Amino acid sequence: MDRKQEPAAAVGAAAPDADPTSRVCVIGAGPAGLAAARALRESGVAYEQLERHDRVGGIWDIEREGGPMYDSATFISSRTISAFHRFPMPASYPDYPGHQQILEYCERFAAEFGLLKHIAFGVEVQRIVPEEGGSWLVTVAPAGSKQGPSEVRRYAAVVCASGAQWTPRVPEKLGLFAGDLLPARDYRSPASFAGQRVLVVGAGNSGCDIAADLGGVAARCVLSLRRGYWFVPKYLFGRPADTLGTGGAKLPRQLRVAAAEALLRLVVGRPQRHGLPRPDHRLFESHPNVGTRVLASIASGVVTPQGDIAAVSGRLVTFASGDCEEFDTIIAATGYEPTLPYAPALISGVDDSELYLAAFARRHRNLFVLGLGESNGGGFPNFDLAAFMVAQYLADTRHNPGRATRFAQRIHAHYPDLTGGARFTESPRHQGYVDAAAYAAAAAATFAEMGWSSPRVGPVPSLAGVSPAASTKVAQRRAPARYRAGRFDFSTAVVVVTGAAGGLGTHICHQLARRGATVVALDSTERELVDLVAALPARWGQCHRSIGGIDLADATAAGRIAAELRDLPRLDALISNAGMAVGGALTERSDDELEREIHVNLVAPLQLLRRTIPLLKLSPHPRIVLTGSLGGVVAMGTDPVYAASKFGLRGAALSLHIALRAEGIPVTVVQPSAIDTPMLEREARVGAEPSQFLTAPQRPEVVAAEVVRSLVRPRPEAYPQALDGLLARLVMLAPGALPRVSALADRLGKPGMRRYIATLERRRS
Repeated sequence: MDRKQEPAAAVGAAAPDADPTSRVCVIGAGPAGLAAARALRESGVAYEQLERHDRVGGIWDIEREGGPMYDSATFISSRTISAFHRFPMPASYPDYPGHQQILEYCERFAAEFGLLKHIAFGVEVQRIVPEEGGSWLVTVAPAGSKQGPSEVRRYAAVVCASGAQWTPRVPEKLGLFAGDLLPARDYRSPASFAGQRVLVVGAGNSGCDIAADLGGVAARCVLSLRRGYWFVPKYLFGRPADTLGTGGAKLPRQLRVAAAEALLRLVVGRPQRHGLPRPDHRLFESHPNVGTRVLASIASGVVTPQGDIAAVSGRLVTFASGDCEEFDTIIAATGYEPTLPYAPALISGVDDSELYLAAFARRHRNLFVLGLGESNGGGFPNFDLAAFMVAQYLADTRHNPGRATRFAQRIHAHYPDLTGGARFTESPRHQGYVDAAAYAAAAAATFAEMGWSSPRVGPVPSLAGVSPAASTKVAQRRAPARYRAGRFDFSTAVVVVTGAAGGLGTHICHQLARRGATVVALDSTERELVDLVAALPARWGQCHRSIGGIDLADATAAGRIAAELRDLPRLDALISNAGMAVGGALTERSDDELEREIHVNLVAPLQLLRRTIPLLKLSPHPRIVLTGSLGGVVAMGTDPVYAASKFGLRGAALSLHIALRAEGIPVTVVQPSAIDTPMLEREARVGAEPSQFLTAPQRPEVVAAEVVRSLVRPRPEAYPQALDGLLARLVMLAPGALPRVSALADRLGKPGMRRYIATLERRRS
């Protein structure tokens, strides 16, 4: 590919568009900017991309002035988990590609998705200013021209994707050094430091790489660390270390951390053995140090570790240990300030008080930021997730304003946990730091809740004015094969949902309606049900309906519901979601309480199924989905009545799956563990089973997505959380171990329950 790429529009010549003010401005053509450009293009959103350099790639171009790249730099995450979605890195690449290969990969990505023609190279953004109404004024000028001509352009929105590693963070005391002081950004190769006494300050990935580079070249190389770090080898058991945790059941965080720390102590050894400080944090609570090259350099004596710097005077550096030493050069590998120089007053930080889902500015409408914060996983997939959320939100502002308004409310009021339960160290680098798995889960929940498509599939084109039948063909063409096999046509389906007004039922109804299904919502409440049906999307002209005021504890309820359902033009799926849990020891429960709970959770669903199966047989794609519980597979000692009802429901569902298979009616029982709903809140306050909090309570929208997915991909049993499925199978294999497993789960779950109760208190305040 040519060294330079032709600009799409120089200053003074805006890219053609029927309505220039409807365009989105994307600042930067590095990896985050390219992710944004692809998502916008595939979502049908007009945009213009501004890049001050003469090619794409951002920091991965080592020739770019002011960039942080150096000769030995490689990805610290493996190519397997680091590629853009739907564009894997070449199999010829090494597991940890070098900067030149990543640059070439970015260039091929831009060419493959037709992004180059929309990029204006050599254009620098000087300032962005919001206008009333949500539009933006962007001042641009030729790159590198301090007094050259500038112009102001108006855009509907701005995506800031200019990156974070441009402004070095250098401690003030290093400014007293009389020798050469270089930020790590200015380091390229060790050759120019031959024969020098060099102090490298900071033991992040760059600092360790630089120290290892210099160890065999400099007359002396000292590495200064303020605190202890964990060192993760690039390979474990012959595989890239970051691929070992993918594809299997997810263990609770406490167990994963303890197991990984023990493995590192076995494989790498304790850092103290190399004269390094003991880590002052648990593994995964700080940005990972990937690679052990610096440990080999320390072990061979070419790099000497030291503690924090106490004072600097001339060329003399005094360390916290009291040791003093003179140096010719100090290289400050002390991180970067996450800044937007063209918008210093608009974004004051990258934590969740400033950015929703690390991308949506909370204080400014139509301002988005990609790639400014950091994560413990591959950056490119996270850029994709954020970009596709931004792009589909912007598309909705024109084609689905109601949904866009709903998401805008989330931007201001929703604060999802993106830490994955980790307590990240309180260093500047970890401001707004996110756990990659937690971010992926939050993004997946957002895609499901909003009815958007994920980058793994690509967005379905705008369906404005498209018939339900045609839109279904589009969705099937874009969906993975495992979903196509279900042949469930949401656009013509009528789906009955019991327990529709509850915390989980509401999400199920919304997700069904967004997919085009007509929802018949049932619950004992009247007012909440009417409000729910009124709020359901009806994009394809669905006529949703409510059947309220029927208590499933009533022996006549199933018959009355069946009578109402016979008036429907058709019935394609029944989602039996209603349930209840009272809790308490068996000896403390009255007969009426016992009968009511068993009836609502087990008897009523079977009575309703008996009456609706004849109606379902008339459907071209009938489905039955029952909402069970992990408590119906793994017994909890605190609630035998609930366990009895859910164990019974599971047995009935599995039996019906076999019995109705010949009729072409698949039956699925979905087995979630604790769900963050009002029912769980009540349980937690009166004394819930601690084992329910072994992992964080599942978000109702995630469980709802599994329920809806079961219509498309029916199977006998579905677990929204992989760990639950693993636990269930283990208990079924060794039921005698249940008391010991239960006691251990209770002990491990108590901290999680305390965190959940604290979260509830914060919500109330």
